[in-house]
Amino acid sequence: SDIKGHLIDAVLDINTFKSDFSDYQRAYYECHKKWVVVRILAGMNASISAMELAEKLLNKAIKFDFTFLSMDICSFLRIQYGLRESNSAKYKSMNEAFKQFRTLYDAECLAEQLYTELMVLFVNNKSENANIHDQAVSSYNIILPYLEEFKSYKLQMYGYLIGLARHTSIKDYENVIAYCNEAIVFFKDRPYEARTPLQIFHYQNLISNIQLGQFLEGQVSANECLRFLKEGTFNWFKYQELFISLSFHSKEYA
Repeated sequence: SDIKGHLIDAVLDINTFKSDFSDYQRAYYECHKKWVVVRILAGMNASISAMELAEKLLNKAIKFDFTFLSMDICSFLRIQYGLRESNSAKYKSMNEAFKQFRTLYDAECLAEQLYTELMVLFVNNKSENANIHDQAVSSYNIILPYLEEFKSYKLQMYGYLIGLARHTSIKDYENVIAYCNEAIVFFKDRPYEARTPLQIFHYQNLISNIQLGQFLEGQVSANECLRFLKEGTFNWFKYQELFISLSFHSKEYA
């Protein structure tokens, strides 16, 4: 029990810059660690230091699409500007930002819910692809207006996954590839390395190219993903396995 307690306490001391984390992953851990510091400083009445750190932290949270954290920071700052500093302009600015992030956060939660419900249906009714297709189309139509309005990481990732299910559920491999390429373009354009969605959509591309026997296109997807993966990990082996399968299907035996 004591050892477990010490190990849990040591989690916050893990140096993410000495690992193979992406810039997005490093930012996630570092931002949330600093947010804990802000709340501790505020609780100890070190308000000036807490506000200075919170303002810097907000800019980074916005850059990396940490919607819930951005909303939480705005909530904290609007109270500080409204009650502690009585700065009307800054209060109004933070209050408006809070409202915008709350609207975005609600959209992200809806997308997450719709995707989860779709996956529950898939797991429980693997043979009922028609039902999955119909629900995927319905869910995508619900979330589409939010996808057009907001470009956050989490919302777009779940939105693209819901949209993708419209095609995978009916084995429409040509449209799977076209849709995955659209998703890849979006996530490559983020101001950080979005490894998880890029791996997901390259993976689906590779699966579809196996079905279509398209060796060169599949090779591109495999190579793109392998550069994200540490050699010897489960996903690294999985991609090697799929690429071998593609090679046999394409008669690229060498």
